Amino acid sequence: MTSWSSWRLDHLTWGWILWILFFVVWETYTLWKHPGQELTAHLRPLFQTQDLAYFLAVGLYLWLGWHFLVDGLWINNS
Repeated sequence: MTSWSSWRLDHLTWGWILWILFFVVWETYTLWKHPGQELTAHLRPLFQTQDLAYFLAVGLYLWLGWHFLVDGLWINNS
């Protein structure tokens, strides 16, 4: 992965950017025109009633936090 750059805008990076923009626009439209139908309103009852789903969601959150935030502290700058 030495040739990969996180700041190079290749087709995969543009795909992620477009997906994130679509999600933000869709959630904004939903909150504006259809309150109560946004993603969090659909997921909240699942996490509140199913202990396994809540456990998996917390684990995913911690895993993403570790891999996206903490891992950057150990980059070798030599």
